[in-house]
Amino acid sequence: MDHLYSRNFWSPDDSACSFLLGHFNGGSKTAEAVLSFYKERMAIEEEYAKRLCTLSRKIDLGKHEITGSLKSSLDVLALETEQLGNSHYSQANKIATNVYKPLNEYATDRKTQGKILDSGLSKLMKHKRHLESKVELARKKYEAHWVKVNNYKTQQILMDEIEAYRTQMKVNKLMEQMSEARDDYRGLVNEYNNMLDVWKNEWFSACENLQSMEEEKIKFLRANIWEYANIVSSTCISDDQSCENVRLSLEKCSYRADIASFVEEFKTGNTMSSPATFIDYARGDIPQRKGGVQTVDLTSIPKISEQREQLGHKKIPPPKPTQEQQMQFDLIDRHEETIKQLQEQAQLEASQLRSTGAKTASEPSSNHVFSEYSDGTEASSSHEEELKQSKQESTYSNPLLHSLMSDKPTEPNRLKKFSIFGKTEKPVNPLEAYLNDLQLGGNGDMSKFRDSMQISDESKQETKDNRAPSFTFSRNNSIRKSKSSTTLKGKFVNHANLPSRSSEGFPVLKYCRAQYSYNASIEQELSFKKRDILMILHKQPDGWWFAENINTGKSGLAPSNYLVDM
Repeated sequence: MDHLYSRNFWSPDDSACSFLLGHFNGGSKTAEAVLSFYKERMAIEEEYAKRLCTLSRKIDLGKHEITGSLKSSLDVLALETEQLGNSHYSQANKIATNVYKPLNEYATDRKTQGKILDSGLSKLMKHKRHLESKVELARKKYEAHWVKVNNYKTQQILMDEIEAYRTQMKVNKLMEQMSEARDDYRGLVNEYNNMLDVWKNEWFSACENLQSMEEEKIKFLRANIWEYANIVSSTCISDDQSCENVRLSLEKCSYRADIASFVEEFKTGNTMSSPATFIDYARGDIPQRKGGVQTVDLTSIPKISEQREQLGHKKIPPPKPTQEQQMQFDLIDRHEETIKQLQEQAQLEASQLRSTGAKTASEPSSNHVFSEYSDGTEASSSHEEELKQSKQESTYSNPLLHSLMSDKPTEPNRLKKFSIFGKTEKPVNPLEAYLNDLQLGGNGDMSKFRDSMQISDESKQETKDNRAPSFTFSRNNSIRKSKSSTTLKGKFVNHANLPSRSSEGFPVLKYCRAQYSYNASIEQELSFKKRDILMILHKQPDGWWFAENINTGKSGLAPSNYLVDM
């Protein structure tokens, strides 16, 4: 880095000199800022060291410990804390001696050199500016005389001899003055040029000095801050060593050894006062001497503890439901929504049937009704009467739909009464019981549903011999088949033979065949075997469909990925 300042900091005016001098003063301020930093850091270290030493003396950590390795570890902790304080005191002193003091001396010398350099350059620049102004004034004076002489010479051309003579006298006088001004101007120019040579040499030397001092500043600050970092690092090493001493003392701390030592040194024995004896003076008992003792039997103490635990009766909070149980609860909620939707569909169908029933009750229908649960009929026939009677006798007839169609609730005669445990009660519709259980806050227990279906089957067998005369159902020419007539007998099924409604009167969305067998994991699900045909009554967005198995007559939630459309 040779002559970098002297090669690159020149200017026609004084801007280069002002800039470099300002940069030099900025370097001096940088040194002062670092000094302020060191001073503040020393104050922090001294305060920190003072508080650490006070802490180590103020709190007696092992005061309440009699003996043992824990007391030794606590004593080491207090000692090392005091050592930390002394270490930071030493750090503050090292910063003051090895860092702050040399930097302060350097900053003072730099200021002195800067003042000398600044003073010499300022005087030289001031003299140079003064010569510049004098040269400019001499130039203007010489120029003014020359202009006047030229004007007079120009005017002489238009003058007569007398006026021309007088003008020539003025010109001669002006020529003498112009010659003097010319000599003065020339002398000032030579003086200014000599001054420029001096300024050039002085500014070159100043640039070299400024560059040298800038290099010295950077080198010195670099070394000084490096020393500061070493001092702080050495303190950190000392702090780490103190912490390591604490860790080593803690490694020797053993609860087994401390307890054994404490017991060995301060044990009080293994005897205690004997139990009190009841002295019955009325029977002539004589009191024994006082102060009896007994040896403590440790084997009896755990038994007493167990008895106390048994009498505690601590309440254990109920366990959180497992993932499978939580899934079952979700299925129950979805099942309740499905039942509600199906009930609304049944009510809608009942209202539609009531509106068409008034017409069919007064006049016979001549239209063919192609229902999956009835044969196409035009008028009453013996076959129709048999279907009506079978509907009335069917266990799976739709009492919910029938009750909604008629003004009064009607039931098949064979289900009016049946005995359970010797008690005569009215039969209960399984689906209604299931819905009522859900409305009352139950879980819709499907086992109750199946039990009620079995009771209905038993009632059907009991009432076959004592069947009441069937009544004529003339509200609709189309009568559903009973569940028994919808059971599949063959492997291949024609869609024309499949019912359009479920056993409870709900409309069928579509038919699906089971690709795999499925066993219900909860009561709300539907079990089926491979190739069983299911009537889909409602589709849920989560992939579980409410369906009825045509083969078994049971209904519930079925996984849609086990089914395939027919």
